[in-house]
Amino acid sequence: MNQMLSGFVVLVRICWCFSFLSVGDWGGCDIFPYRSPIEVRIADSMGKVAEEQNSTFVLALGDNFYPQGVQDEFDPRFQQTFEDVFTAPSLQIPWYVLAGNHDRYGNNSAQIAYSRHSSRWTYPAPYYDFSIKLPDGNELYIIMIDTVIAAGHSRDNGTEFESAANVHLAQKQYDWIERKLAASNADFILVCGHYPIWSIGGHGPTDALLAKLRPMLIYYRVTAYFSAHDHVLQYIDDKSGVVYVGNGAGNDCNLSTEHEGDVPSNSVKFHGCSAGGFVEVSISDSNMQFNFHYGDQENPVYTSPLLKKRDKRIMSNSLFGGSFRRFAHPFQKIG
Repeated sequence: MNQMLSGFVVLVRICWCFSFLSVGDWGGCDIFPYRSPIEVRIADSMGKVAEEQNSTFVLALGDNFYPQGVQDEFDPRFQQTFEDVFTAPSLQIPWYVLAGNHDRYGNNSAQIAYSRHSSRWTYPAPYYDFSIKLPDGNELYIIMIDTVIAAGHSRDNGTEFESAANVHLAQKQYDWIERKLAASNADFILVCGHYPIWSIGGHGPTDALLAKLRPMLIYYRVTAYFSAHDHVLQYIDDKSGVVYVGNGAGNDCNLSTEHEGDVPSNSVKFHGCSAGGFVEVSISDSNMQFNFHYGDQENPVYTSPLLKKRDKRIMSNSLFGGSFRRFAHPFQKIG
């Protein structure tokens, strides 16, 4: 006689097949020893996590050299703040780099040129993209952008964004981003920039990116936007289909919530920092997950909900209601 069994919970273990790390605002200092205690601690913790998870690359999200970037491609800061700090064997993997505002106070072309001198420093252009074929056959697509070109300089003296210095170069980058997103059929897409779209920290949201980049990310069903700039870890879900990972705690912690009222209500799922922090990203055959690490704790302090593979059907313009109606297909041009 057959019997129906009920009340049992079947636990299915997800097999994470791919891992990488992300860190921002990690750029040491310009006096001996050219690194901060937090940066050193983060480097040690990243090395341990990368070894445990078999991480394959690192996303470096800008402000790579405090406070004024570098002078040329032979600047000793490359050795003092990068090569001599992130020394773990598990971190001898590609570092995909983008610029922050502090990098552009110096010679940012020199950071691009340094790619010729380092086996892991990968910075081919101010903005660029790359694809990873995952072990399970899925595709991860990452777009690295220059938010200083897009939104202007952000100063530490209280003068926030001064608007794009060259509106034509800014629009050229936005147009490039749209073309790349429109052409991608990847299962997971990340767009990464230094400035945040949403943040409750001292710098807060970036108006230009809210107006011009966020609708694009939503329209093309991007998985997540990674940023730094505010020196804290954040996970923000505004229910638009895109999640926002703040990752600017590589050199310092600032727990300001000055702009808490400037983000959508109940959207902040995690905000914190202790002895710095970084993010480890794990991908399975159908899910992506973000693990937030503090510099002084062995295990993740926050793990995001599972993010499923993209629905590759592009949203129709009719789905852009409310504040999005001012955008034409659906992005506003500059000027």
